Amino acid sequence: MPKMWKSTISPREKCPAKGAKCYKCSNIGHFAKSCRTGKTVESVNVNSDSEGFLGTINTVGDRPWTTKLFIRKKEIDFKIDTGADVIVISDSDLKGINNIELIKANKRLNGPGNTNLNVVGKFQCMLETKDKFSVQDIYVVKGLSKPLLGRPAIQALGIIDKVNVSSVNASSEANNYYRGKYPKIFNGLGKTKWRYTIALGPDAKPFALSTPHRVPLPLMDKVKAELTRMEKLGVISKVDEPTEWCAGMVVVPKSNGDVRICIDFTKLNESVKLANARMFTKLDANSSFWQTNLAEESRPLTTFITPFGRYCCNRLPFGINSASEFFQKRMSETVEGYPGVLCHMDDVLVFGASQEEHDERLEKILEAIGKAGLTLNEKCEFS
Repeated sequence: MPKMWKSTISPREKCPAKGAKCYKCSNIGHFAKSCRTGKTVESVNVNSDSEGFLGTINTVGDRPWTTKLFIRKKEIDFKIDTGADVIVISDSDLKGINNIELIKANKRLNGPGNTNLNVVGKFQCMLETKDKFSVQDIYVVKGLSKPLLGRPAIQALGIIDKVNVSSVNASSEANNYYRGKYPKIFNGLGKTKWRYTIALGPDAKPFALSTPHRVPLPLMDKVKAELTRMEKLGVISKVDEPTEWCAGMVVVPKSNGDVRICIDFTKLNESVKLANARMFTKLDANSSFWQTNLAEESRPLTTFITPFGRYCCNRLPFGINSASEFFQKRMSETVEGYPGVLCHMDDVLVFGASQEEHDERLEKILEAIGKAGLTLNEKCEFS
């Protein structure tokens, strides 16, 4: 049994700390402010003048859960705590993170024993894993022993695959609300006014296959059905006349049992002229490119051969090496000038400091997307 601290004010049996747990050393029998241990700060309470108590970050067991995240390419090892509503790093962690401007923090952070911590400031920045990112407010505390990752970032980045029922219900209600208010942008394949032309270099040498790549017999019906679907959507058209260019088709099975039609534009890409080309990360962009019209003079260049005949693309296909730059630029132009918006290819992230600010920004972005003729898919997640 841990020793209780003697009190000169109250007898032992009337000691107000009897049975109390110290949040600094976890022993029983005294308050944290009277604790004689010399442990460094590993827990943080958060308070705000306007919001009151928001949450507590505590160590669970002797070996806390940790995860590595990136802040502007700097890797930081965070301690995970689902009871916290803030993300906190130390002033030493801040070193090596480029172009960070701290602003005054609007919340008070308290350590063990309700002692005030030295909050240097806060900044808003993107937290990244290998495949996800989220913009969060990050607080900087002088002398903090371990960076702490709170619930907002844990949920946004999917660090722990568990949410409470109220969060699910709120998300579902928001999902139904926005889909009901903007039905056009959540229905079917959109068609923008954007027009893309494939520019060939002066030394371009046409390449045409005369026989299609083999398709496994079990996939033949699915390939035929997908080509028919793409033709009905206006993404491709049947080609009967001779063309100088004709690529091969590659069939990729999806995890849900469907197939994805890919076109091998390797030879065409060798002749495609790049203007202001940059490095781009290629993502699994659902059918976003298909919402961009392909110039009629460029359509014969995209002819491809299948066991069911030849087709050409009416919409911008995946696989053209200059298409990513074009689409990124058009998407960026669509959301340009709107606060609280980040755009990477076909992924648009809308964020705000409060739910009200978030919703106001989201409404404006949805209207801009609708005016551009774009449609969104079922993967949208609403706050």
